[in-house]
Amino acid sequence: MVYQLRDHALDRDLAMKVIRTTLGGDEEAMARLQREARLVAQLLHPNIVKLYGTHRLPDGSLALLMEHVPGRNLKEVLREDGPFSVERAESTLRDIGAALAFAQRRRIGHRDVKPGSRSVDGAVGSARVAGGGVARAGARVARVTLPGGSLGA
Repeated sequence: MVYQLRDHALDRDLAMKVIRTTLGGDEEAMARLQREARLVAQLLHPNIVKLYGTHRLPDGSLALLMEHVPGRNLKEVLREDGPFSVERAESTLRDIGAALAFAQRRRIGHRDVKPGSRSVDGAVGSARVAGGGVARAGARVARVTLPGGSLGA
């Protein structure tokens, strides 16, 4: 579940994604999610949704506090607006490619690139990538989330 929150102290909107799982008591799984959050928080780029922090909830779930991106996800945009023009498709792919290339230069790969989890910023029209499904690259790619799991929006 993703909730929109208002941070009154800093006068900004936030998104809070709650990862509710039966893994709340599984410290190894939660440690993997925390490691992934540390990786995602390093990715400061105009086309990457910022992760501000995490918080363990009393039920063991993990809450991710992220930048709120006004607008719709790419899947919704395509469904509601129809096919993109060549120019818009090129611009969207350039934004997503820039975000993924930035992460890759920091040896962080992304395993969950799909239209339903990519946002189109309604304020400026650029495509934004959330840090879901990241993995540390190196001699081999290491999974830091559980199979089928991801972190981010």
